[in-house]
Amino acid sequence: PAPGLRIDRGPFFLYSVCMSPHVYAHILVWNDRRYLADLFASLQTQTYPNFTVRVLDNGSNDGTLPYIKEHHPHVIVGRNVRNLGFAPGHNQLIQFTLEHLPSDDEAYVLVMNADMILKDTVVEELVRALQANPELGAVQPKLYRAFGEHLGDEALEETTQSDIIDTTG
Repeated sequence: PAPGLRIDRGPFFLYSVCMSPHVYAHILVWNDRRYLADLFASLQTQTYPNFTVRVLDNGSNDGTLPYIKEHHPHVIVGRNVRNLGFAPGHNQLIQFTLEHLPSDDEAYVLVMNADMILKDTVVEELVRALQANPELGAVQPKLYRAFGEHLGDEALEETTQSDIIDTTG
C-alpha cells in the first residue's frame, strides 16, 4: 500500500535534489501553533532516521516561533517578517538547503505544511520509492482528510483521521 498520513490541508511532496538518503524536512508555518504538537510527534516516530527538520515562519503572531524554540530547540528556524506565501516560502527553504549542503552530501527535500500528521513509515517509504525508481523527480503519498473536534478549545481538541482521500501522489 502507498504511504499515508492525516492532513487538514496542504501539499506534501518529496523532491529529489540528488540520489542520497539524507532528507531535509521543510515545514512552512504561518500562525500554525495549534498543529505543531501533532506534527512534531509524528516526525519523532519516523522509522527513517536520517533527516533534518527546517522550519520557515512566514510572519506568525500566534506563538508559533516561541513554541518551536522551547519544545524543539534542535530545529533550524528561519523567519520572514510577513507572509510571503507557500511557493516563495518553500523556495527560500530549498535555496537555504542547497546553499548549506555539505559538498559531499546529497539530499531529498521533503516539502510539508504544519497541519500534517505523518504515518510512522512515510519518509522511509518515500525514500525507498525514489531510490527504486531513479527516473522519478518527486513522489507524494496518499493524503487523508482529517477532522478536528472541539476546535477552539485546545484542551479538548482531537484530530480524527478519516478514510477519505484528500490527495493522491
